Amino acid sequence: MNLAEFFPDLDPAKIAELTDYNKDLDVLASKKISIQFNNKGKDHAILVMSKIFSCSHKNVKIFARDFNGEISDNRLYLNNLDAFLNKSKDNTVQVIFEKDPNPKSKALELLRNKKIKNPKQVILKRATEKQIESFKTYLVNEEGMINFTIGDNESGVFDKYRCETDTSKFIAVLNFDDQKFCATLNKLYKILETDSIPI
Repeated sequence: MNLAEFFPDLDPAKIAELTDYNKDLDVLASKKISIQFNNKGKDHAILVMSKIFSCSHKNVKIFARDFNGEISDNRLYLNNLDAFLNKSKDNTVQVIFEKDPNPKSKALELLRNKKIKNPKQVILKRATEKQIESFKTYLVNEEGMINFTIGDNESGVFDKYRCETDTSKFIAVLNFDDQKFCATLNKLYKILETDSIPI
């Protein structure tokens, strides 16, 4: 894959760095190596999210701020999200937003169009302030907020994640084979889901 077509504003040196990073992600994902790996910046985030979409079996859950587009409007992200949903009519993407989503978001538009065709395939919700406050009591990072994505394996168990520990700088940790931490994130997702508002 030529990453330059998905990152047209980047110079050749940065494209080379992203290509190496993407190869590392391929190894982690294909060999299911249970190692925590770092991601820094929106370009890395795009690659990681795309990899989670391509490697997940049937279910992806996302807790996002608002789909402002810095990551979710990239064509590589959108292509892999679309391909994941097109793999099977039973594949599902669930998104809970921390804030009202960006109405101009390309990812939101894609998900809403999929939802029209197959309402069970896409679930979009907005967390309540009460649940956000409850959620924050479990967090220990300096910012006091995280965003995260989890994806499942062939057995239907969530085992891959990207967890943003600094949501303004897109700094995150990730792993492609960690069922235990994914179970913790899934519990946090359920807290956010309580009384969440369909959008």
